Amino acid sequence: MFARHVGLLIALLSLPLGLCADEPAKPGDSRYEIRADHDPNGIGKFYMGREIAHVMGFGPGGQGAEWLERAVREKEEKLTLLIKSLDLKPGMVVADIGAGSGVISVLMAEKILPGGKVLAVDVQQEMLDRLRENTKKLKITNVEPIKGTQKTTALKPQSVDLAIMVDVYHELEFPYEMMLDISKSLKPGGRIAFVEYRKEDPDVPIKLVHKMTEEQVKKEASLPEFSLKWTKTIGVLPWQHIVLFQKLDRELIPRAAADIETILETDDELTKLLKLRVNAAASETQLLEPEMVVGRRSIEEVRVAYARLATARLDLAQGRDQRVRLLEEHLRQAKRLEELVRVGIDVDAFLPSTMSQATYFRLDAEIWLLRERRAAK
Repeated sequence: MFARHVGLLIALLSLPLGLCADEPAKPGDSRYEIRADHDPNGIGKFYMGREIAHVMGFGPGGQGAEWLERAVREKEEKLTLLIKSLDLKPGMVVADIGAGSGVISVLMAEKILPGGKVLAVDVQQEMLDRLRENTKKLKITNVEPIKGTQKTTALKPQSVDLAIMVDVYHELEFPYEMMLDISKSLKPGGRIAFVEYRKEDPDVPIKLVHKMTEEQVKKEASLPEFSLKWTKTIGVLPWQHIVLFQKLDRELIPRAAADIETILETDDELTKLLKLRVNAAASETQLLEPEMVVGRRSIEEVRVAYARLATARLDLAQGRDQRVRLLEEHLRQAKRLEELVRVGIDVDAFLPSTMSQATYFRLDAEIWLLRERRAAK
C-alpha cells in the first residue's frame, strides 16, 4: 500500500501540470541559475544552491488532490500533531500557502474559532474549487479560498498572524518573490512555518529534491529584507520538520511619538517648525534603513539618523514621563536594528564587524534611557 502511494506521488510530480510561471526563467537573472544537468525530479532552476522541485498539481482526474486527501496521510505524517504544534489560538488569521484541496486548512479552521479565519491560497483554480466543495460538505465557514500567482499571494499587508507552507516551499518557482510577499503579509510578531521533509534523514522515503535541510530553510528565510527571525525547529513529526520564524517589528514611526508629530492649527510657529523637523528626520530613517539592508548605507549612518530623530522628538516632549516613553521607543528601535544586523551577518549580508556598531547603538540607547529615568525620580 505504502509503495503504491509513493509511486503515485513520484508519477504526479513528473507530470507537466500546466502551472506556468508568470514569466520564463531567465539565465541572466542573477538570483536564479538554470542548469542543463539537474535532478529529473527538479525543474533545472536553482536558488541559493538548491534545485526547485516539480509542483504537485491537481493532476488528471484530480489525482493530485486525491493524493493530498489520502486516508493514510494521518498515519504517515501525523497531521493532527502538526496542527497541535502550531499553537493556534481563537481569532487568529492563518494563511495556508499552497493550500491545495484544503486538507490543512480544514484541520486548522476549528482551532481558531471563534473569530479566526483561514486564508487558503493556491494558484490552481481546480484545487480551489475542490477546496470549496470540501468545506461546504463539512459546513466549515471560516476558510476563504484565495487565488494567488507564482509570485504573489494576494494577501493584504500586515494581515496575517501565521503563514504556513506544508510541503510547498521547495516547489515555489519564485521563492524569493513569494517570501518577500508573504513577509509583507505578516503582522509584526506574526509567524511563518515551513513544514518540509527532512533532507538530513536518508530514511524519509521522498525524492531528494523534495526535501530540505533545516540549514537550507534558515538560509533562504533569513535574508534581511524579509525581516524574519528563526525562533525554533520542531521535530515531532515522522518525516518532516517544522521550522518557525517570527516577523521582526520594523515599525519605523514609534507609537509613543505619534501624539507629538501631528501639526495642529493651534500650534505656534516654533512648535510647527519642531514638528516639521521631526517629520523630516523620520522620513530620513525610513529611507536609510532599506538602503542599509541592500548595502548602500552603513550601520553608522542609520545609527546617527535614529539618534537625530530621537533628539528632535525630545525637543517636543512635554515632561519627563513623555521623554522616558520616547526613549523607550528609541531603545526598541535600536534592539530591532541590532537583531536585523545579527540576521544579516548569518546570511553574509553584513560583515561581522557591523555587529559591534549595532551593539554600540543599542547600549547607547540603554544608557540614554537609564539617565532619563534616574532624572525623572
